[in-house]
Amino acid sequence: MLFQDDDLLLSNHLAQCLQDHLHFDPSYLIQLAQSATKERHSAVTGCNTCAICNELDEFAMPVLCSDDQETGYYMVYKPLDETQHLSSLTLKSRASIDHVIKMADHERNSQTAMHASELERKRISADLHDNIAQGVYSAIMGVKNLGTCALSESELKTRTLRLPTNSKRR
Repeated sequence: MLFQDDDLLLSNHLAQCLQDHLHFDPSYLIQLAQSATKERHSAVTGCNTCAICNELDEFAMPVLCSDDQETGYYMVYKPLDETQHLSSLTLKSRASIDHVIKMADHERNSQTAMHASELERKRISADLHDNIAQGVYSAIMGVKNLGTCALSESELKTRTLRLPTNSKRR
């Protein structure tokens, strides 16, 4: 909806349907938004000295309706031209915004889970690599040791058939 001062200049078809369905006066919404803007920039709230609030020209606020079947709306107010006193109001369904927020949360949670899973895979891979490398090195050293010892054939056979006492079975 497009306003000049408190007067509705233009609204799209969806805004008109919503207005008919909810039975609201658009001038009430613009007065509500203008009042919230004045309050936001007042010394009472402390936002008149806030650099962030002074930079923002648009803001959103929840709007409740009396219809029990509706979940409510967010009203986005944006001044368009200060000299001509033009501003816009956009009503957005809280359900659709909540749905987008839930989807973003789900995506963030999925990315966190995938990152944790990848870290665990890397840890397991490094652990397997280290254990296998250590076992192969130990076997090589054992074979070299057997080759340099002067053992009888029966002692050699006994040593090659015996499992090391410190090996772990998984």
